[in-house]
Amino acid sequence: MNGKKILLLFIVIVFTACENGNEPHKSTIIEGETTLKTDSLPCFSFRAGKAFGYPSNENQIADFFALVCINETGRPTCLGLFANDDSETFAYIYPKNQIQPDNLDTALLIFDTLSILDNDLYYTHGICVEQGQVFAVKTKENKYGLMVITDAKYYRDTTDTLFESYEGYVTFKWKYQTNGSRSFDN
Repeated sequence: MNGKKILLLFIVIVFTACENGNEPHKSTIIEGETTLKTDSLPCFSFRAGKAFGYPSNENQIADFFALVCINETGRPTCLGLFANDDSETFAYIYPKNQIQPDNLDTALLIFDTLSILDNDLYYTHGICVEQGQVFAVKTKENKYGLMVITDAKYYRDTTDTLFESYEGYVTFKWKYQTNGSRSFDN
């Protein structure tokens, strides 16, 4: 008798939750494509689904920002993405060797078909980006994003006549899982 009451209570709770639209952990994936230009202190927020300059007039919380990395002699080494604090934000997914991407088509295929992020990814504070790389991103709210770099370049800023400075941009497609899971199945 107790088993039937428990089963009935469970059915009522589940039915009521679904009826009220409160489905637990409903998967909502937001997607987009964004370009960050390093000349405007560019930041990106998965939660807001957009890029913005720093500081934000809308009190946005950035998941990361972009800049041209230079060495001790002032020469550029790469275009980098960095967490805006000391959190470990980025994890390489493709290429696995983290050295040289094979091609953009393979990276886009991985980005489009990856259904769940591994539990044992190694996250780091900052990354140098190149076209054809795929990254998992842990956001400030401890949710997960996925991104593929579709273009990334840096170049000498010819408007700066006093110093040898560099600017750049990175374009990426992204997905954001709003429910906090590592699943990217729609």
